[in-house]
Amino acid sequence: MEPANFLLAVVTRRPEELQKNLPAYLEALAGRPDWEVAVLDDAKSSVGNAAFLLRAFNETGIRMRHLSPRHGVGLARIVSSALSRDVTRLFSGSFGSIRNTALAFAIAGRQNAVFVDDDTFPLYDFAARYEARFSEGWKLVPGGFEGHVHGSAHGLLYSVCEALNELGAGILPEKDAGAQILSAVRGVPPRQSSHSRHFFSGGNLGVSLSLASRLPFLPSPFRIEDAIFSMAASDYLSGDGRGVFRAYNDRLALLETPLVRHARAPTAAPSLHSRLVRGLKGAAVARLVSEIGIQSFVKESSIPEDGLSARLRGAEEAAWSDFNMENHKQNISGSLDLIPGEAKEELARIAKLEMKDVVLSLGEVKQVLDDLSFSLKAWPYVAGALEGGNAGKEVLAL
Repeated sequence: MEPANFLLAVVTRRPEELQKNLPAYLEALAGRPDWEVAVLDDAKSSVGNAAFLLRAFNETGIRMRHLSPRHGVGLARIVSSALSRDVTRLFSGSFGSIRNTALAFAIAGRQNAVFVDDDTFPLYDFAARYEARFSEGWKLVPGGFEGHVHGSAHGLLYSVCEALNELGAGILPEKDAGAQILSAVRGVPPRQSSHSRHFFSGGNLGVSLSLASRLPFLPSPFRIEDAIFSMAASDYLSGDGRGVFRAYNDRLALLETPLVRHARAPTAAPSLHSRLVRGLKGAAVARLVSEIGIQSFVKESSIPEDGLSARLRGAEEAAWSDFNMENHKQNISGSLDLIPGEAKEELARIAKLEMKDVVLSLGEVKQVLDDLSFSLKAWPYVAGALEGGNAGKEVLAL
């Protein structure tokens, strides 16, 4: 059997979401032998997914890989042995490392990678659009979304305050405002018809083989792997006329951008406070990386520590300002009596949030910077090992 040209990498930690949405992707790939599917999950969901994926393969005949954490361990062992250098941290312990596992299998299989999340399903001619954009030579193809688009902590907080403002102004009925607020504090933003331009998310993202061989995702406990990848890709592809695909206007975006519908499931309990804390910390780290510059991580033997603490404090203050925290806190504090049910306690915690609650230690930031430096320097060697010799064959046989 000839190798597939495209690897659809579905990242999942929720078997119920995978089982609900994967059939739509398999239907979209029916009759397209150039595609292979890889489902990447964690140890908790892996056992439950195995039987479902076996049934799906038997029913559709579409080539599939079920990549659990043990595949990441095996991959790291094979590549580390080939390089005589430990590269385990590239493939363990974070969403970035899960994406790196998919990139490694794509490199070994000589495939372009397309990433989607388990709570999305494809729209229109999803597969054909990715095929077309890659055939045109684009190295990075950010997809678009319909449905639950702005699900970041910042976007969710904005949704809460928007509802409070419209409720206070008499624009939004109390029942509708309460529903929007409760939904936002449990992680679900309002629906939008489409967002298909100037958007970047690993939940719908195409990475060409040529870029995959040059650039990994950052393995980090902070959910900034997408932001850092976007930043690094823009640097790596600077001056490339077919670097990052961007539709010329909104009309062409709807026709040419690969689109998915995002149907986010609510958390069991309010989670916006914890999302905000993580989001503010991640935004500060991403800003610090931007200020240092991607090429410093590639070229320098180590990142100078002189002034790092002051730069970090400045990045934290900038992230706080970017999130418009003081205005949002004031808005919430003045409207607590209008907030219904379980959302009230969650938003009261947010109203009391202070800068000191989201300060990062210098040690944890140094670890992130070191991980980024290691990843960018080591990845070309990892890709080289997967492209030549026996390492790639061993990985594909896992």
